[in-house]
Amino acid sequence: MEKTVLENTTLAMIVRDEENNPAGGINRNLPILLPHVQEAVVVDTGSKDKTSNILKRLQRKFPHLRTYERQFDGFSSSRNYSLSQVRTKMALVLDADELLTAEDFEILVDFVKKNPYNRYNFYFDCLYPSGTVEKSCMPGVWATRLFDTIGSEFKTSNPHRDYFENIGYEEEILKAPFAPVNIKHFLPPHEIIKMLDWYNGNTFLTEQPLKNAKEYGWKEFNGWRRLFGNGENNIDYDSFRR
Repeated sequence: MEKTVLENTTLAMIVRDEENNPAGGINRNLPILLPHVQEAVVVDTGSKDKTSNILKRLQRKFPHLRTYERQFDGFSSSRNYSLSQVRTKMALVLDADELLTAEDFEILVDFVKKNPYNRYNFYFDCLYPSGTVEKSCMPGVWATRLFDTIGSEFKTSNPHRDYFENIGYEEEILKAPFAPVNIKHFLPPHEIIKMLDWYNGNTFLTEQPLKNAKEYGWKEFNGWRRLFGNGENNIDYDSFRR
């Protein structure tokens, strides 16, 4: 079956130690996303696991994937570097623990063709390992994920917390339409600990993130991911609650 592709769009992603993560690791997630974009840029920001080797293998299978290595110096600057490597008009920004299915792309491509804007916002389905699903979560927070790269720049919205970054500010975000599909976000079992000890403590910059991630379970596999298989179908969450 012919794949649905977001034309003139590059998947732009920054990664770090993503051999394993709640979405099954980049070796499982990227092959679902890559067939649906014209190009892809993945920036490894200092992985200590096998992420770099996995990306090299994926490049052989997906020649439109370009990878870069750059030491992490903050989320906004890392994301802006990934955008600087984009050669298409639009960029689709996803993290390594997020997923859009083949059906999502089919709906999204049709929506973009019928509703041409320079940016699109997304809601999320937050999938927790406990079996809980928060549908359409995080509206307006890190919402702009598909946008025209001309003049676009990630900015830190809170100078004390670099992970609060976005494209534009609230008044601009509110003007953009929301896409008719939700990004699936696979959460780790100890997300609260991660937020308090990793982000807020700034240990991402000063400690050993891979060691800490393993110790606290931030990279543990989320069982919800099994239900999406190879990304060919959307899931009726209510049918699979545990």
